[in-house]
Amino acid sequence: MSRRIFNLTRLRDVYIDSSLFRNSAWEVFLTLYLKREEQLQVSLASICIDIRLSEADGQDALNQLSAAGLVRLEDNPSGEGPQIIDLTDQGRQRMDAFIGAAERASKA
Repeated sequence: MSRRIFNLTRLRDVYIDSSLFRNSAWEVFLTLYLKREEQLQVSLASICIDIRLSEADGQDALNQLSAAGLVRLEDNPSGEGPQIIDLTDQGRQRMDAFIGAAERASKA
């Protein structure tokens, strides 16, 4: 379901100039959740490339999500390179609840 929501969000670019409706925090949060499901590590640069977002806008979104307690920054396990972005337990729980509600709504 998370992949489906991600793909639907990206369809905006096909039909409507997504810059008119950009919600960077949502896109960062959804992309991070999807990458977490795929057990991939995510840096600010990698997430910005994935969703075609400037690093400044990505950092703003990350700051908003962090202030809301949904994501955190961690040191890179290798000790080198960029910090890794991960969901907090609260972030995972909220997105799991959202995905569950979306799945139930699609069956109704």
